[in-house]
Amino acid sequence: MQKEGIAVSYRSFNAANTASVFVSFKQQVKILMKPIKMKINLNKKSFQAKFNSENGEVSTQTIFSYHQENEMIWANYKGGSIVKGNLIGKIVNDEYLEFVYHHINVDQEVMTGKCKSFPELLDDGKILLREVWQWTCKDFSEGESVLVEI
Repeated sequence: MQKEGIAVSYRSFNAANTASVFVSFKQQVKILMKPIKMKINLNKKSFQAKFNSENGEVSTQTIFSYHQENEMIWANYKGGSIVKGNLIGKIVNDEYLEFVYHHINVDQEVMTGKCKSFPELLDDGKILLREVWQWTCKDFSEGESVLVEI
């Protein structure tokens, strides 16, 4: 499917696709559906969290502003319990994003983590990012989140 200059193979988002991802960070990446090949362009796109695990700090009030240069991606984010955050990473084989993140929360704690994000193209042409992540601080717990382009 070709839509707005992004070549994709479409797969839909539904609860059945996410039911099996609550396992270890390494296992999550293996369990998720096979990554789709797509020419990803996140430059100047904004995303809002629609779902996050209970142990995460991102909420529906958190907005991400992405930038991209070739395979390198970075974003600023804030909102909800996050005062200011940044992430930096890369696009791997036109299949998924791999990045590290850090932010300062409203309790003035510096929080850090790592994430793999799998893009999907929705029927309305917007991009959905299905993420599996792990804190690299405090309890080192794992979780998942879903972001949608706004």
